[in-house]
Amino acid sequence: MDRLVQIASFVYPWQAYIARGRLEARGIKAFVFDDGIVTAHPFISNAVGGVKLLVDRSDAERAIAILNEEEFDEELDREEPGHGEPDLGERGYKDWEPEDVDHEDLEDDEM
Repeated sequence: MDRLVQIASFVYPWQAYIARGRLEARGIKAFVFDDGIVTAHPFISNAVGGVKLLVDRSDAERAIAILNEEEFDEELDREEPGHGEPDLGERGYKDWEPEDVDHEDLEDDEM
């Protein structure tokens, strides 16, 4: 892997897991960050920048195209039980440009 770039951010961890699964089904290795903190404290999702989805820089353009497919939109638009309609707002995956992520700044949130 060359360098990880953030391609999307989601309000809820389940949205990021769906996105990661869709990418990995197409052969793109994807990583979810900050899902642990948002699961434990969902009210601070916006404060930490949401649940982040990262891929290798060489896969970023293809990954964004996959996430922008219409059927993926429909999958995320379903309601989560008990939480109502997801509100991606400006934190959604649309219109994202790859963003460099400094590996030294990443914590092992999933440990």
